[in-house]
Amino acid sequence: MEHLYVWFCIPVILLTAWFYTATVAQSRFPVLREKAIVLLIAHPDDEAMFFAPTVLGLTRSELGNHLKILCLSSGNAENIGSTRKKEIISSARILGLRSDADVHVIEDPAFVDSMHEYWDVSKIAQLLDLFFVKGSNQGKRRNVREERLADRPPDTTIDVLITFDKNGVSSHPNHRSLHAGAVHWLQTMMKGRSGWDVPVKLYRLGSTNMVRKYASLLDLPFTLLQKSAEDDDRST
Repeated sequence: MEHLYVWFCIPVILLTAWFYTATVAQSRFPVLREKAIVLLIAHPDDEAMFFAPTVLGLTRSELGNHLKILCLSSGNAENIGSTRKKEIISSARILGLRSDADVHVIEDPAFVDSMHEYWDVSKIAQLLDLFFVKGSNQGKRRNVREERLADRPPDTTIDVLITFDKNGVSSHPNHRSLHAGAVHWLQTMMKGRSGWDVPVKLYRLGSTNMVRKYASLLDLPFTLLQKSAEDDDRST
């Protein structure tokens, strides 16, 4: 009976720890309301493996946000890209996205799913320009000189962009290039527009060291200490 009790307790403890971690992650994220938000990822499953608590928090109906996912590859390294494209749509709906159309998976030889490929940041910026800046003329670069001289802020269709940080959480070069591409996009967009606020707020998922990443439940004390320190910083 004691062995049965132990085996019963283990999944309960793991589920409790997961829900607690998700709650902490959501509490750290700024409260966003009535925003058009895009999660920029590299592969199907990134949304669940790395961003699930964030997506669950931002898609709560009472917040009124509209969150979409832009995935720059089908994750076809093992020739199962078509299957993974279906999986990401199912995953996104479970995480709270409004419709299948809110998931867009890019198929482009410029963005190869590979542990050895660091994607071209200028091509990532061009893609973001195409999707989220009005007047991008269906993929053709806008007249940069005219845009820079224009006495107005960029006209974007989104308010928030979420992606990996510069270390990509797992150090995957595809992940790391997304951060660099997003930063390059915002810098290019605002070049020659001093005095205007950046119309898109960029949030990045922070990477942790290898010990904490694989410590599982043993990392809970460090999570509590970090949250306590952040709460103290906010109160001062």
